[in-house]
Amino acid sequence: MSLRGIARDTPLAAACAVALLADSFIEGSAQSHPFAAVALSIAACVPLVWRSSHPLAALVASMLGLIACAAVLRTGNGSVAVALVPAYS
Repeated sequence: MSLRGIARDTPLAAACAVALLADSFIEGSAQSHPFAAVALSIAACVPLVWRSSHPLAALVASMLGLIACAAVLRTGNGSVAVALVPAYS
């Protein structure tokens, strides 16, 4: 595992987590469960840190986290955008 890949993918994972959080708070679904929104957004986006070294594992783990986000927080376009990152890179 190279540190260059992790250093390059960490800002992308952080941006995806912020996008998921913003989407869930803008739609209003995270107002009643703010801690769940933060935990699920981080859980869905942390696997993106390893997308360069372990792309299939990152894809599967990220998709499982996004399914949990969609089920609990009812995220819309934010989760679709985050799903495209590991699928197409």
